[in-house]
Amino acid sequence: MPASLSSNFVAVLRSLPADGLAEGVWQEDDGRIHSAIADQEYFPELTARMSRARAAVLLSMDACESEPLRTAVMPDNDGVLHARWRTCQTSW
Repeated sequence: MPASLSSNFVAVLRSLPADGLAEGVWQEDDGRIHSAIADQEYFPELTARMSRARAAVLLSMDACESEPLRTAVMPDNDGVLHARWRTCQTSW
């Protein structure tokens, strides 16, 4: 099942792995979607960057545990569409 952004920031942070890599994806109040990949050394910085998020999700970088993020578009106030696309192949 594809991953989706959650407004429960506490639950998102609880899903940080003890070690390894994770990709944080978050949406800020202006509607922009950002992402960053971090390992345990940079989890505090990733947490700080995501702390202002309206919604967020952590994605595993382990190919066996990886879940795709749903693709979505959202128009800005001026009607321009912005999207987050991934160039990696998925298993489906």
